[in-house]
Amino acid sequence: MLSPIYELPFGKGRRWVNAGFLSHIVGGWQLAAIGTLQSGSPFGTTVLNGPLNLLGDNSDGTTLRADLVSSQLYSLNKGAPAVGVRGIQWLNPAAFAAPAPYTYGNSSRTLPGVYGPATISFDLMLSKNFVIHEKWRAQFRWEAFNFTNTPTWNYPTEALGNGQFGLITGASGRRIMQLAIKVYW
Repeated sequence: MLSPIYELPFGKGRRWVNAGFLSHIVGGWQLAAIGTLQSGSPFGTTVLNGPLNLLGDNSDGTTLRADLVSSQLYSLNKGAPAVGVRGIQWLNPAAFAAPAPYTYGNSSRTLPGVYGPATISFDLMLSKNFVIHEKWRAQFRWEAFNFTNTPTWNYPTEALGNGQFGLITGASGRRIMQLAIKVYW
């Protein structure tokens, strides 16, 4: 994560345009940013209704894991739109199988070397500071969260037996902007 704040070098007491009426207009501006670049987290797969249908009992809250039948866990077209259904390909459904009845799956809680989608987000803030009186100040702020409007993809559907298993079917992270005025006294 990176979070710089930069005060523009214009206005009274600054390097450029430091006198006259124009210094009041161009002075007092700040620019701030927060950048987040985060890799995805590991995750695992389960079997849809596995404890009830395959183990025969769901009373102990057991989670049934899928069997790994291939080492090619990611889809060959990872990140590409799925064909025939809505979603983005992530996992290879052919690499997983439901375990035999009354047995647990052989996959671990998290799949080895498999990670969810990364997060990329940049937030910006532009503000103008005003000195009203010796004890009174004001600040006008414009803030944009997820300024680049980059989607944050959800994790793929991880329940084997679901028709969208291995597909990413949703995202969040729309751009949000706000204006604010702060008064300090």
